[in-house]
Amino acid sequence: MGWPRPDFPPNVEYGPVLGIAGQKTLRVRWQTFAPVLGAVEFRAVGASEWRKVYGPAFARRDHDVRLEGLD
Repeated sequence: MGWPRPDFPPNVEYGPVLGIAGQKTLRVRWQTFAPVLGAVEFRAVGASEWRKVYGPAFARRDHDVRLEGLD
């Protein structure tokens, strides 16, 4: 799929990029054109409820969110 991806918010400049931070953790990084509050929503396969993990409580362009307690 080309860039920019039509299914991403228009403010996303780069990413998301996934990186393993530990056995049950994952880091999600991305960059936005303008400073915004960042968050990642995810759910386990087959689950109906989404979990949301917020980044820092201030607007920024470079985002790095750590997801914990993964199976």
